[in-house]
Amino acid sequence: MPGCLSVVVPVYNEAAALPGLLETLRRQAPDAELVVADAGSLDGTQAAAREGADVLVKCVKPGRAFQLDCGLRASSGAVVLFLHADTVLPDGWPALVADAFAALPTPAASSFRLAFDSPRPFYRVLERAAALRQAVTGVPHGDQAVAVLREAYLACGGFPVVPLMEEYELARRLRSQGRFVTLEAAATTSVRRYERDGPLKRALGNSARVALWYLGVSPERLARGYR
Repeated sequence: MPGCLSVVVPVYNEAAALPGLLETLRRQAPDAELVVADAGSLDGTQAAAREGADVLVKCVKPGRAFQLDCGLRASSGAVVLFLHADTVLPDGWPALVADAFAALPTPAASSFRLAFDSPRPFYRVLERAAALRQAVTGVPHGDQAVAVLREAYLACGGFPVVPLMEEYELARRLRSQGRFVTLEAAATTSVRRYERDGPLKRALGNSARVALWYLGVSPERLARGYR
């Protein structure tokens, strides 16, 4: 999609991961606009962004929802893909995203299937659980590289400024603009936070927050104690 695709990467102290990610994206999608939205990193993240990205956005306040919104508004693509710094897309992904949007009369967003970069069986269980949750709710997780049509995003108001659950809040808003498309290909995300906190503990915590959000608990309340 020459001239039509932007990738927004929200970051905070990702100097170790960002250079390799930007290099991979440049190889996979040489015509895509790469936008890094930084929340005041204290390491070499901004230097890496200036070296490897097309646009560096220095966000004036913290919060991933704010970063993602600032990144989109600083980008120029008709389609904008939000990508976490610890997530890797499959080769050929620009064509997959383009085909997904072309396949439906009223698409609003797409996402990849979730995969983890660990061979441990526990993570295969999490992958299946994520697929089931998305099949039931229609809402992807942020690690699944959500892509949106710019016009649909702006029409629905975009990300609300919330400290957590931003992808769920956005999905709720986007439903008025069209359909979500789930791709068969996987976005592979790092297990670093699961391993840091304990895989089961983090998985249960994530599931509990999703359930409580559906029950009406505010993102502000859910954010207490989240890392």
